[in-house]
Amino acid sequence: MDERPTFNPEVEKSEAVVNISSSGETETERLISNFAHTPFDLDGKHYQSVEGFWQGLKFPEGSKEREEASQLFGVKAKKMGKRAGEVAEIEYQGGRIKTGSSEHHELMKRAIQAKLDQNPEVLELLLATGDAKITHVLKRADGTPLPDSKTIPGETFAQILMDLRKELGAYVDFGEIAHQRLHEQTQYMSRYIHGRIKGYPNLGEGLRFRQRDPSDYHTYKIHKDDIEEFARRVEEYEHSEKGPIIIS
Repeated sequence: MDERPTFNPEVEKSEAVVNISSSGETETERLISNFAHTPFDLDGKHYQSVEGFWQGLKFPEGSKEREEASQLFGVKAKKMGKRAGEVAEIEYQGGRIKTGSSEHHELMKRAIQAKLDQNPEVLELLLATGDAKITHVLKRADGTPLPDSKTIPGETFAQILMDLRKELGAYVDFGEIAHQRLHEQTQYMSRYIHGRIKGYPNLGEGLRFRQRDPSDYHTYKIHKDDIEEFARRVEEYEHSEKGPIIIS
């Protein structure tokens, strides 16, 4: 298996249009592509790429073929899917989904989001495209366009990326808010998010938080529109009769 691509720490300059392709000229275009070797976990399973996940869906759930596809990326993953031919339905977590349906496309979105969450370097590249229009038009060496996908058209795939860019771009590092807005340590403030530790109230109920690594409170993010409400709840609680919590 080929080595995983090396990430460029410099955010690339976005253009008016960003065409996502595994053969793209920029790192952004290549790494956001489903072909990229960007491992992630989804629903208890590990995948080497979104392409491996997508092509594996063509095979029966629990089959050795699906497992094999999950460990592939790039052209190898694409070729693996061709062995299954065209399928009218896929199996996922005990249910059946019509190929090309909105439910099928939602699976693609969930896989891409998992990839972005677990490969923050790629998320950074996506966010760096700003408001640029994202496309997914594949061409032959002579410049003529290749046939579009029947199960997930290029326009649908591009819209998923733009939707995720907007959704994930609205979150900011919780640690910065803890330090700059609440003047407390991230570890201390994170205990208020869910109230899972005895003695700490759930002040994050109804607010939007994300956590890339459940074992690391430094990976918490909060939606920018919920910052002031969370801060208000914390300040109100700590000035209430219950008083500030003393960390032992």
